[in-house]
Amino acid sequence: LTGEWVQVQILHLPNEPEGLGFGIVGGHSTGVVIKSIVAGSVADKVKLWDLNE
Repeated sequence: LTGEWVQVQILHLPNEPEGLGFGIVGGHSTGVVIKSIVAGSVADKVKLWDLNE
């Protein structure tokens, strides 16, 4: 992954039966980006990211 903007963040989330609660977009050439977070989900509860950044 190359370009002007590259950020890697590793998160460790508990694997709950209802899922992690986030949607991703992108792929090999563009990288993977978090598109959405489901309110009340595991991903929402950890508050480690800001989708407005």
